[in-house]
Amino acid sequence: MSWHTAVDGIKALGLDWDQDFFLLHLGSGAAIPMTAGSREGLELLALGPRAFELLSVLDIRVQVTDSLGDVYERDLQCIRPRPAPSPSPG
Repeated sequence: MSWHTAVDGIKALGLDWDQDFFLLHLGSGAAIPMTAGSREGLELLALGPRAFELLSVLDIRVQVTDSLGDVYERDLQCIRPRPAPSPSPG
């Protein structure tokens, strides 16, 4: 889905933009810096406590087309359901 559809869907849950969540929009031609470490780069998504309470699954697909026209995609699994707790022995 598009960025606008994703944001509208999250807002429909009663979450406030820039308070409960923020999803960066990078349009065509945006410069994405090269990184060497896992703590470098861009913040694409920020979620507050209410977002974690309401969202059970959240995936983001990032698609980048380089200057030669090659397309690269990465799927980011941001939120997954918590596994059910194991029953206690007894």
